[in-house]
Amino acid sequence: MDKSDPPIRHEPEFFEPLDEGDFDSPFDEFDDDYGDERGDRGLLRVIAVVGVLAVLIVVLVWSPLSIIDRGGDEPASSVGVEARDALPDVPDGLSARSKLYDLAGDDAISGPAQLTVLLNEDVAAGERLGFYTHAGGEWRYLGSVSVIDDGAAARGEVQVVPRNIAVLAEVDVARSVALIIEAGETPDLSGLPSGAIVAVLAAEPREDAAGEPALSLRSGALGAAIAAAGQASVYLGVTAGGAEAAEVVDALLALPELTTAHVDELLIAAQDQGASGLLIDYGALDPALRGPFSDFIEALAEGARVRGLGLVVAGPAGGGDNIGPVDRSALAASSDGLWVRAPRDASIYYEVLEEALSSQQDDGVDLSRVSLILDRRSWERSADGLQPLTLQDGLALATALSDGAYGRIGPGDTVAVAAINIDRDAGNSGLFWDDGARAVSFVYSGRSGPRSVWLENRFSAAFRLDLAERFGLGGVALAGAAQNDELPDLGRLVSSFAAGGSVRLELPYGPYLDPEWSASDGIVEGGGEGVIVWRAPDREGAYDITLVVSDGTIFVGRRVVLEVTSGSPVTQPGTSNAAGNGASEAAPAPVNAAGGVFTKPRPPEQSQWR
Repeated sequence: MDKSDPPIRHEPEFFEPLDEGDFDSPFDEFDDDYGDERGDRGLLRVIAVVGVLAVLIVVLVWSPLSIIDRGGDEPASSVGVEARDALPDVPDGLSARSKLYDLAGDDAISGPAQLTVLLNEDVAAGERLGFYTHAGGEWRYLGSVSVIDDGAAARGEVQVVPRNIAVLAEVDVARSVALIIEAGETPDLSGLPSGAIVAVLAAEPREDAAGEPALSLRSGALGAAIAAAGQASVYLGVTAGGAEAAEVVDALLALPELTTAHVDELLIAAQDQGASGLLIDYGALDPALRGPFSDFIEALAEGARVRGLGLVVAGPAGGGDNIGPVDRSALAASSDGLWVRAPRDASIYYEVLEEALSSQQDDGVDLSRVSLILDRRSWERSADGLQPLTLQDGLALATALSDGAYGRIGPGDTVAVAAINIDRDAGNSGLFWDDGARAVSFVYSGRSGPRSVWLENRFSAAFRLDLAERFGLGGVALAGAAQNDELPDLGRLVSSFAAGGSVRLELPYGPYLDPEWSASDGIVEGGGEGVIVWRAPDREGAYDITLVVSDGTIFVGRRVVLEVTSGSPVTQPGTSNAAGNGASEAAPAPVNAAGGVFTKPRPPEQSQWR
């Protein structure tokens, strides 16, 4: 894809959740006939069914590719398979383990499916295999697979059945991958290449009881990461995020003898914790200590090499917490790599990062030794500063409903219900794609003034990885990489980037950014601007009003119950306003189409490609 081309906005295929009740067992009809006169007829039916199953087994075993629609029991017989005579060129770091199979059919399959593909190359022990598709002149990762039938085939699941598919193995990672987690957390390594670094933020410089600089370490903080790491290397992460820790770092770097003692303490801590290396992230530095910091890293790197430990240095790219003209070339030469942290304020993300990387390029820094820190968290900016959010929490803010003091609602009455944070009539922006931040966003009025929310998902992450690709960065470090279903799943995207693939830039399907309202009864009018008028039915009862919003990847909804009565005024259930912010206090619930909570289909997690 030419980077000058605009991002592609695709309309995803709609699908409904699989209803297993729609499938009739081939044995159901026997129940009616299995009586006194079942004899030969029953026997013939049994023979017929066995014959059908035998043919099905032969097809599944000997066909080069089989598809089980959405993990069910029905083979997708409408899909044709044809193997290509030759594979397109495979990028460095990957090697083919199967032919490339073109799929053709009547588009009967949309949504997730389980695929089995025959292998034509031997698979070495420990190899990481994946399903890949070739589109637009590029290979793209679809998902991980497992080897079955003693190495004869590979099986895995895809979110959308592609036009073609092959099994490729990682033989060498073109770009490095790292994960950053908090102490005690378990890393989410699914879909990521082997050999990744897992940095556990578990230590920081502090003053001890005597007021002397010392390393504060959370005991056993690396245990969960080491247990789950497999072939990944676990690093002890040492940070200086708070004001007290920053002051201690300044003191440690000001005197050579304290610096030497700090180096020894760090190396001993890493070995005692069973770590494979160290991550040092001391944030912004006093300009007078930039030289001593370079000397500190050089001494630490030498000690790490002697002990067989790795060393990575992280720091901000620039902007408000700029670390200034640190000798990044010297740091890159001393350590195993540099991790660059972009501003958390998405409105200046690209401006600051591109300027910093361009400056480093001009200074001769080898950017192939630099990795971009990619944060899975969303962020809210207000007069009080920046606060992290999960993707679901960010969308939950968008579902906040107006105060529930609607008074008595009689049969046939009309009631206005507003989503107070995305109500455009009240001056809020509603959900939209922010071209500057390259993310889904919304701006609303809070008690302390305007508040901006930027939602991190696979669309925004692709643009960040595209920047890393344009500058030739050597890898990516995924922050907030613990197992957490409320954060976006970026494993496939990062794995494809690590394998050397180009990043596909896409925008979310526009209509998904519009709020969707529904009512269990009555009439809903309006809603596109974030407010509806609900006309109550002509009978008493409790009725649900539901709001659903989306960032283009997941749905989050909120429901309020309104009472229709011809009696005296009542208090509306589920609409208390204890927080005083005018929002419903009913807990938001993630919308799960497969679970049947809402009937609207969710968008595919894997985009359609041209």
